[in-house]
Amino acid sequence: MTPTLFMICGLPGAGKTMVSKRLEKQRRALRLCPDEWISAMLPTPSQRSEMDRLRDPVEAVQWDVAMRVLELGIDAILEWGFWSRAERGRLAAMARERGFGVEVRSLAVPFEELWSRIEARNAALPPGAFRVERADLDLWWSDYEPPAPDELLPQAQHAPERSVAASPPTVFLTCGLPASGKTTLARRLESERRAVRLTADEWLHRLYPHLSGDVLLLSVCQHPGSLRWPVHDIQWEIATRLLALRCNVVVDWGIWAREERDRFRTEARALGARVVLCLLDPPLDELEQRLEQRNATPPAGTFQISRELLESSLKLFQRPQAEELGLFDPL
Repeated sequence: MTPTLFMICGLPGAGKTMVSKRLEKQRRALRLCPDEWISAMLPTPSQRSEMDRLRDPVEAVQWDVAMRVLELGIDAILEWGFWSRAERGRLAAMARERGFGVEVRSLAVPFEELWSRIEARNAALPPGAFRVERADLDLWWSDYEPPAPDELLPQAQHAPERSVAASPPTVFLTCGLPASGKTTLARRLESERRAVRLTADEWLHRLYPHLSGDVLLLSVCQHPGSLRWPVHDIQWEIATRLLALRCNVVVDWGIWAREERDRFRTEARALGARVVLCLLDPPLDELEQRLEQRNATPPAGTFQISRELLESSLKLFQRPQAEELGLFDPL
């Protein structure tokens, strides 16, 4: 069966999440909802300007994740609303060019019914939902372009079948300091093991391109107030869903704390997955040399790391010992 991209189309209150969750179970798919990600990344839900700013980069990251899982034979559900016919047509064409099927699912609900549902939801907002005012719905209703009948017909392509491995899935956890070679290894595993790679630093750059390096560096230091933690939570949720779908995953974070490594190993094993800890631990002088070279021309998705920051990282890094390494599966 050709893997299919499902585009869930409708206004707030139309029932997109309910339909998407049902489809996720029926099709053993990966569901991607921007509102849920944005809610997790916002300290307070009242930050309307930041909520609006995040939507485009969040959807860009979700698109890339969707394309990768489709390549690996897993259906993807984008719960974006898709208000514009032009947007639906452009994205559907991009997916079909890559050999994937596309289905647009439309939820048409009368205006007053939508508002009644939204009022009820506003009274007790579920996780991942935002308050909507009637003025918002008035504006969105006038902007919305419902799908035409020709958009709603399934248009699967006759691409070669893609199969998901029958053997137990594997999660690869990269472990090491900055410049130890984690992402280089993660990319190789992504290709060789037909895996989905989740690199937190790359997401941080894409989600917060307007922030200075100093602010984003708090994420490298794993500062308690950093932007890294919500990204980690989202990526781990994706990872566990993919493992349940028997898809290999590479989690490329560094994972400095023993407590974190124990938690991820336990949760992944509960899903029947193999867990491989990929420790990269070059000597300090080699790390310093690599960082000097990388800082001169930082590659996309990386940070400039000073010697002081490297020394701080060394103090935080709980290097795995032989006893701990023996708890993980071999590469």
